[in-house]
Amino acid sequence: MSCLPTTRGPSCCANGVSSVLQRKADADEPADVNLSLRLILDLLHKPVCFGGILAVIASFLFQATALSNGALAVVEPVLVIELPITLILAGAILHRPMHRREWTAVLAITVGLAGLLYFLSPSAGTGVRVPALEWILGYRRHAGVRGRPGGSGPASG
Repeated sequence: MSCLPTTRGPSCCANGVSSVLQRKADADEPADVNLSLRLILDLLHKPVCFGGILAVIASFLFQATALSNGALAVVEPVLVIELPITLILAGAILHRPMHRREWTAVLAITVGLAGLLYFLSPSAGTGVRVPALEWILGYRRHAGVRGRPGGSGPASG
């Protein structure tokens, strides 16, 4: 568990950098090439796009390392901090200052996550395997509830 703080933070930062660099790369592209092969080909000629791709690969590697050394219940909530990091980086890199609304969102996410982690105190599971029948029954129950309009009555197909 000792490497968790050193892998979760870089994963969030790398993912934030990836998002910002990819947005910076396509900022000058015309709207008519949106979601087209031409857009992809144009972006492949921009070094900043490759920076975004490398950052997302780095993020994946950091996250995989964190997950291999820590509990999912501990690692994944911390990765939520990527959104505030992305907002702050986007403001700085794209020269778009953050206003009160964005700073309030950053503060709310950060405080909410800190509270969630403090009050729930997530930890690794017990290591006890769940029998396949329980997975099947749980899935059927979930599918049945999701299939009912308003959550009541028989599931419709």
